[in-house]
Amino acid sequence: MAGAEQRRHARRTVFLDASIYPIDFFSDVVIHNVSANGFMGEADVELTVGESLHLTLDDKAYQAATVRWTEGQQFGASFESPLARTGAGDDLDFGTEDDHKPRQKRVNLRIPARLCLGRPPQPGSVRNLSQSGMLLETDPGLCKGQHILVKLGNRPPVAGRIQWHDQGRIGVESAEPIGILSLVYSSD
Repeated sequence: MAGAEQRRHARRTVFLDASIYPIDFFSDVVIHNVSANGFMGEADVELTVGESLHLTLDDKAYQAATVRWTEGQQFGASFESPLARTGAGDDLDFGTEDDHKPRQKRVNLRIPARLCLGRPPQPGSVRNLSQSGMLLETDPGLCKGQHILVKLGNRPPVAGRIQWHDQGRIGVESAEPIGILSLVYSSD
């Protein structure tokens, strides 16, 4: 009984608006270059211009981006919000060609990463929250075992997996412990 009592008290009832990003599949990608505003990569998946995706290097932090161009397996994407540090600084690359448009300098890389791809986000509400997961109310269409990213305000998304669903509610186990206070008090 003491364990159940502790778990009950560890959950916090909250009512926060959320954006839920269903992840339908993952794809490995090699990042060739990056700037504060975007990156160029190569993946074995067909991407389309305008498609939304999330990029992760460690399966802990996720950066939202939109595909801007594709050429075979290579593509360029712009970040939803600029990266804090890329090593490129705030310097502009003015290029040497006449038709080159000034852009942020890029850092050349060759590092593996992972793309999270899926449907457009759907609205939801967080009803309770613990370090290991959350209860969300949302529209139907998500199922048990589905990987999702949950975004609250301007905070980085929380990665998780749906453990159960019932009448517009889903139980989500987070991939990493959730910092409850920082998440709740810094959300919009």
